[in-house]
Amino acid sequence: CQAACSNKAGIAACRLLIGLAEAGLLPGLLFWIGVWYRKFEIATRTALIHSILAFSSAFAGLIASGIGRMNGAAGLPTWRWIFIIRTLPT
Repeated sequence: CQAACSNKAGIAACRLLIGLAEAGLLPGLLFWIGVWYRKFEIATRTALIHSILAFSSAFAGLIASGIGRMNGAAGLPTWRWIFIIRTLPT
């Protein structure tokens, strides 16, 4: 979505839609952990989720640095490659 945008308004609209779609993810996960697991298991599961979030944030910069070396590949600038590659897993 963002890689196809050509102006600020398009990127802002995409970011808004992505934010609306992702806003309930963490609260939803924490709700289902609270419903599904026993009381003594909740802390471990919650810590696991927060650890995964921190781990992914730590490596996002490294991945973006590697993608930065692709400038001009297939005629696309680096910022478009970052959006394309980061959205492939989702």
